Amino acid sequence: MIFQHDSNASLTRKLRSVGYRCFVKYLSLFEGRLPSYEAATYLEEKERFTAPASRTRVSNARSILDSGQRDAALRIISEASKVPEAVREAARTALRNSP
Repeated sequence: MIFQHDSNASLTRKLRSVGYRCFVKYLSLFEGRLPSYEAATYLEEKERFTAPASRTRVSNARSILDSGQRDAALRIISEASKVPEAVREAARTALRNSP
């Protein structure tokens, strides 16, 4: 079970660097085919994140998705107590609509 704990800790760390709200709000952007630099530029324009922060968010979000941890990340967000209810509900909706 040590591996499971390490995996969860890594997922949580990456998810925090993306931001729970950002991960849910821009899930389709992160899942899409848009090149990473274009996705980062989009975040810069829409959310006014700095360029390095946007690149980090895109990189970590895509790392979560590429590792097959999409649903686990959405579960963490949906169960997080310090996350606004609207964000938790959006995560639950995304889970229900999971491919």
